[in-house]
Amino acid sequence: MLQRKYSPLNASTGIKLNMECHGIYAVPDYLKSKMDDPAEAMYQFEIRAMAGIHFKSGKIVAREQTEEEKAEAEAGKGKKPADAAKKGAKKGAEEEPSPEELEKLNAEIRDREDSNNKAQGEWNQLDDNTKFFRTCEDVFKEPSIRFVREEVDEEAPPANRAEVQICDNELRKFESAVIDNQGCWIYFDRLVPKDEEEEATGGKADPKKKAPPAKKGAKDANVEDMKPTHCKGWLDLTPLMHPGAKTVTQRLFINQITAEEANYPKLASETIVGATSS
Repeated sequence: MLQRKYSPLNASTGIKLNMECHGIYAVPDYLKSKMDDPAEAMYQFEIRAMAGIHFKSGKIVAREQTEEEKAEAEAGKGKKPADAAKKGAKKGAEEEPSPEELEKLNAEIRDREDSNNKAQGEWNQLDDNTKFFRTCEDVFKEPSIRFVREEVDEEAPPANRAEVQICDNELRKFESAVIDNQGCWIYFDRLVPKDEEEEATGGKADPKKKAPPAKKGAKDANVEDMKPTHCKGWLDLTPLMHPGAKTVTQRLFINQITAEEANYPKLASETIVGATSS
């Protein structure tokens, strides 16, 4: 408060507001089970935040393979059972490891076991909540929803980062969110992408036009599953009230809401279709 009183922000110049989404974790089981479903691929995940920040084209990303799993998969591809059985006896003597190689292999095994035992000991000391967070956020154990550009563009910023310049009325809104509300809502949506006609007409398709045939894989989808899903989570901004604080890193817990409750934050010059006025 003292910093704001004696060093007020320049409303005309404004400030840069940066936001980064590391990922959406603890994906529900019913979404995990449909990762390979063509109908599920139609959905996109989006996030809306203050000052018109909008993350688009989020997708469920399968868990990554560990180095050991990759090595096993590569070894399995290169194996030729018939040739191995035919030449196994002949190459047995040639492939016998030397004492030095055996010692090196045993040393690697001991180091790996020591590392695993140390990691297990540290894991056992963690509380249940921390174990849950680490498991869900481990890319080698669980799938997650992430915002990644499909086309590689070195000049474009990452899809999970956004930067906006806020000034005048938007800057005052941001100050009010920090000082008065001490936080703001972040909205998360699971949507079926609209076609070009719907985008042009504000989400309303021409009633006289014949509906296009269902996409392959979508005809068997459950009607309930084809509906969009809306959620929101509270971002606590009280850390920014401390003098000198510039960043906030948090885990947000999102809860499902109705479409009518999705009061998306928007700029004065924007009109977001489907959002109720706030």
